[in-house]
Amino acid sequence: MNTTTPWSLAVSQIKQATEPSRTATIQPMLYRMKDLPARIGISRSQIYKLIQRGEFPRPVSLGGASVAWRSEDIEAWKANLHPI
Repeated sequence: MNTTTPWSLAVSQIKQATEPSRTATIQPMLYRMKDLPARIGISRSQIYKLIQRGEFPRPVSLGGASVAWRSEDIEAWKANLHPI
């Protein structure tokens, strides 16, 4: 006799769909300035110059003086990057 109910099957499928893949690389949602230069290959001062010229995404406030950049903004910027 099979004891699998439609409910338990649905729960099992949801668990499988929401469990992270063991081979997936998890990227942070936000980048802090300490990580950004190594991530994109330009210096901290160059990042600020590009922001002033409107050529780099602006950071988002985390409260107080803390800021970070959304990973999707950085990835979009890298995808549209022209040689500096």
